[in-house]
This record gives sequence, structure tokens and C-alpha cells, in this order.
Amino acid sequence: MDQTGAAFVEAVEPYGPFALFIVGVGIAVVAVLCAFILPTWRKNLEAQQAIERMKAEAQIELEKKREERKAAESERQAQMNKERAEIDGRNAVTMEGLKTSIDAMRATQERSNALLEGSRSGSAKMGETVEDTNRLVTEIHHVIVK
Repeated sequence: MDQTGAAFVEAVEPYGPFALFIVGVGIAVVAVLCAFILPTWRKNLEAQQAIERMKAEAQIELEKKREERKAAESERQAQMNKERAEIDGRNAVTMEGLKTSIDAMRATQERSNALLEGSRSGSAKMGETVEDTNRLVTEIHHVIVK
């Protein structure tokens, strides 16, 4: 190493002390770069990589939570659909029962109307018979009384 340094100084010596000074400053700059700036730059690069890794992990966690929320929402929706189907089934049974009841009431009302009409017509005939009987009794009465 000493021989390399001595050879270097001899090579630069013809250019004067200013050239030797410039080379020394250059070596000092390289030494400062190697000693201070490169480690700092490496730490900065590692810190950026760590930040990117944390961002990626945070994004993965957000996606995981989003998927969990979607799954929970899907489960709630499925439960609501199941409950709605059960309610619709009960409503259909109830509506069918109501329809059957209404049909039975309508049939009963029609029967009652038919019986009432028959009763009215029977009453009308009976009324005619009573009138005829009254007329005959009156005639008989007039014949006997006279």
C-alpha cells in the first residue's frame, strides 16, 4: 500500500501541489461518501422498503377486513332472505286460508239468499192462499148470512 501511495504521489508531483490537493480532496470526498453518506443512503433505502412493506401489509389488512365485512353482509342478507321467505310462506298460507274462508262465507251467503228467496216465494204463495181463503170465507159468510 505504501508503494502504491508513493507511486501515486510521484505521478502527480509534476503537476504541482494544487493537483495533489485536488486528488486529496477527491479522496476525502470519497472517504466521506463511504463513511457517512452511503450508510445513511442505505438506511434511508431500508426505511423506504420498510415503509412500503408496512403499506402493503396495511393494504392486505384492509382488504381482509373488507372481505370479512362483505362476508358478514352476505350472511346477513342470506338470513334476511330466509326470514322473508318464511314470512312469505306463512302469508301465503294465511291468504289461502282467508280465501277459503271467504269462499265458504260466499257459498253460505248464496245458500242463505236462496233459502230466503224460497221463503219469500213460499210466503207469497201462503199469502195468496190466505187471501183466497179469506175471500172464500167472506163469500161463504155472505151466502150464509143472506
